[in-house]
Amino acid sequence: MLNYGLPIFSYKRLRVAEKQRNSDETKMKRIEYIRQYRELELSGCEFIIIDETPFNVLEFRRRGRAPVGQTAFRTRQKAKITNITAITAISSLRGVIHVLFVVGKVDHKIFIMFMNGLLLHLQQSALSSQCTYEPMVFIMDNALIHHDISVLHLLQDNNHRVLYTAPYSCEINPIEYVFGIFKTLLKIPYDCTKVVAYINHLQDGFQRITSRQVRRCIMFVTNHLFSRVLLKQSLLMKELQRIFAQQMDLAGELTIFVDEIDQDTSNDRNVDIKKQKRCQEILDLQDENEIIVQQPIQRKRLRRSSTTNSSQTSSSEQIFTHINDS
Repeated sequence: MLNYGLPIFSYKRLRVAEKQRNSDETKMKRIEYIRQYRELELSGCEFIIIDETPFNVLEFRRRGRAPVGQTAFRTRQKAKITNITAITAISSLRGVIHVLFVVGKVDHKIFIMFMNGLLLHLQQSALSSQCTYEPMVFIMDNALIHHDISVLHLLQDNNHRVLYTAPYSCEINPIEYVFGIFKTLLKIPYDCTKVVAYINHLQDGFQRITSRQVRRCIMFVTNHLFSRVLLKQSLLMKELQRIFAQQMDLAGELTIFVDEIDQDTSNDRNVDIKKQKRCQEILDLQDENEIIVQQPIQRKRLRRSSTTNSSQTSSSEQIFTHINDS
């Protein structure tokens, strides 16, 4: 192949990238986001970055050691898959500020609960340190719950501002790299199948993240990636994660990003509300089909109880909070 000047191809995993991710329109929106970011930065306001990351109780390491020619496996007890979401707030000054663990889906009511707890914690920190409670800028992506009118009113009533990231631009959100550090520090035993015990391990993982590590993530975005955006270069999350991991490795901090299935498409958070709702309906239907496949014996009972228990879903949500005092 090389004799004819043709490139060498190899068989590798196929990744899906939507056209809008690096379109000219998206690149211009990224530049506009950076302009607003720099303008607010000159005002001296503190930036609070908020985002969510999912887990499940049966999540475990995907690689392990075994003799050559043998499969690496680990036994565990049979348990029900429980989805957990960690709503997290970080800043360059305080590190990890506030974390809310939610068992189940996160709706706008739960997110408002998180925001109230976050604002209360910030006010208490200002009082304890005898500092003035100053206006802040809250950076969020374009999820539906972040655009809820009650969230905007809550922040405006407290003299805060909201800055939304550009669509299809999770690469320039520093908290995504903080989540990568967090999952590297996360050590959960294989036999841990209880929700409360699992969340305790998640809390320990967030407590291990230092303010210096958070600042490194923010500076990696503002100093390294912002220049790429201004040059209208395309962004690829896996490539940027590799560069960030190399920089952390040079600093003596090992960072391994978990290769999650369809992570890029699930975190896009486009402004198109109709598209988000349509995707959410498809995901809900897939989740329902998975439940029926995994538990065929209870198929009829699940279908019968799905209508009666749908109104009780929000009331039966289990919420575990953790505040990391800085």
